[in-house]
Amino acid sequence: MNTFVGNLRNEVTRHKLKDTTLEGDLTNLNKVYAAGATEAVVFYSARILEAILKDSHQLFFGEDPNPRLKKPTLADIEQQLFDYNQLQQNRYYWAKGLRLLGNDVRHSLRRIKAEEADCALVFLEFILVWYFCEFPLGPRQNTIYKGQARIDRAGGNLLPDLAWTLDSSRLNLQKLKVIFGAREQDYFDKFKVNFTFPLLLIDIFIAQGDHASASRLIEGLASYAHKQKGALRDRFYQLQGLLLSREERLEEAAQLLEREIDRQKARSERIDVETTGIVAGVYKRIWKQGQDEGFLRKSYETYRQGWRECKNTYLGINAATTALWLGNPLEAQQIGKEVKGALERRRTMIQQKTNDRYDLSYWDMATLAEACLLTHDLEGAVELYQRAFKACKNQPDDVGVARRQLDSLIERLSVPASVAERLRSL
Repeated sequence: MNTFVGNLRNEVTRHKLKDTTLEGDLTNLNKVYAAGATEAVVFYSARILEAILKDSHQLFFGEDPNPRLKKPTLADIEQQLFDYNQLQQNRYYWAKGLRLLGNDVRHSLRRIKAEEADCALVFLEFILVWYFCEFPLGPRQNTIYKGQARIDRAGGNLLPDLAWTLDSSRLNLQKLKVIFGAREQDYFDKFKVNFTFPLLLIDIFIAQGDHASASRLIEGLASYAHKQKGALRDRFYQLQGLLLSREERLEEAAQLLEREIDRQKARSERIDVETTGIVAGVYKRIWKQGQDEGFLRKSYETYRQGWRECKNTYLGINAATTALWLGNPLEAQQIGKEVKGALERRRTMIQQKTNDRYDLSYWDMATLAEACLLTHDLEGAVELYQRAFKACKNQPDDVGVARRQLDSLIERLSVPASVAERLRSL
């Protein structure tokens, strides 16, 4: 049996990445797939992913001027490309999925199933399409294939077929719900051995506001989560905490996330930025429910520490707003000014590097809008909120989070009635 590799154009296989090409690894990928060496299939797929993402990162950000600094991890590179809106949402999911599979095969003695290897190939194919056809600083080819389209598959492999369906439909929510149809048990049996895939689906369901489907997946897989290792296990509980927060089950969310943070600290691990943001958000929502200022201060301190450690703009803007709610408007304005400057520089870089074809991602646009509000740039806030909400109309849960924050700020900042009306009508 062969993979899609034989259908790739020479411009793909012989494309230079620094001092080498993809041809050797792609050829070996074909060989190990034909031999049924599933672990090797995932290994080569993940290795090619790493080469592509590192090349993309270097093309966009340039060489690090200080070679003595610690090199970013592959997860860092993936996140930075996503933060700068170079790796689009669906491609970001596939890159993360392949990276997690690659981690599993490198650090675990678990046997990789044939369908997991097929998923790795599909994820890799998506990443090749992104790099060679979509990435603004990439080769910008019309297709990676010798023909005009990929080779059609006979079908029958549930997870790879689902991945193709989701990618072609741009993560259509109704297409996702096929997993709860007549073959639900078959899907869940596959998910138990390919834990990467349901994590991606849970993430998508939460982002699109379908909490019931996300909960259904989490409940069906909870008894298998503790068997997972490293990043897969951590990601499951992180998503479970996020879902509990979105469902307003805040005490449960806080207990779960605090337990996971304590466990990671005991292993001397760095606390993930997303986990920091989720748990701080839980504290903030508990405060909003009961007006216990102790939780507001706890939220502020968590956001502020995260902002100081990594300068993540999401943590920064929330450190600013919680400072405002604690009665520290000058600190709120100062942090807001720093966040605004960081995102304006990011926006300028994106637009310059892509000849204005790309702009900030949804969350960055909403964050910059909030920073404008905190620094009294009201016209800038209106324009940016409008852009953000329009760009993210298919993710109502994410828009809802920003709208609720906006309502709170309008009241706290005493925004003029005419501007407040414009903001609320967006």
